Amino acid sequence: MSFEKSVIEEANKHLSALNNKVTNLEATVKEQAMQLILKDKAHQEEIENLVRKQEAEINNLKTWLDGTQAEIRRMKIREKEQEMMISHLKHRCSVLDSATKFSPSLEGLLTCLMEADKLKRVNYEDMVKRQLSDASSFSASADIKHHGHLSIPQAKETGVGNTEDDIWSSGGDRNYQYDLNSKLDASGQSAVDESSLSRLTAANSTRTNGGKFSISEDDFET
Repeated sequence: MSFEKSVIEEANKHLSALNNKVTNLEATVKEQAMQLILKDKAHQEEIENLVRKQEAEINNLKTWLDGTQAEIRRMKIREKEQEMMISHLKHRCSVLDSATKFSPSLEGLLTCLMEADKLKRVNYEDMVKRQLSDASSFSASADIKHHGHLSIPQAKETGVGNTEDDIWSSGGDRNYQYDLNSKLDASGQSAVDESSLSRLTAANSTRTNGGKFSISEDDFET
């Protein structure tokens, strides 16, 4: 079987065109494949960048979360401390409120302590010497050789709260002094015997207040 030359040429042209088309398609496929590879690489890089950014953001968020949690723990501890402090201060306030109720007693106690401190500083030697000196002065002024009214010297004012009735003398001593002066006024001369004089001298030198021993400012040590 033989073919005509024209048919063979036509077939060759057709094959050549088909071959060219296949070649073009292969080139197009390769080009598209390269483009896809490049696009895939670009996309991969973008994805990697996004992943890195996301990981960095996640790390930042974790750091912020850790700091926030630590701050929350500190605030809770601070809150507990404040609650404990408030409770402690409330207790202290209640104690102080209770203490203020004893203010009058404390003032009285302070007064007693101050008085006790003053009494610790009493110079008994000087006190006895002064009282003996007062007794000697009284004995000299009440000498029975003197005529006229017998003058009974009053003990000098001592201490806080002294009045005309000297705290050194008891009520019985003051009455005895009054009776003695009355006798002197009636007779116009000294009618004091030795026993009366010694009794009055002892009463003046002893200086008692209802049987209690009293101390003047001059008796304190400086």
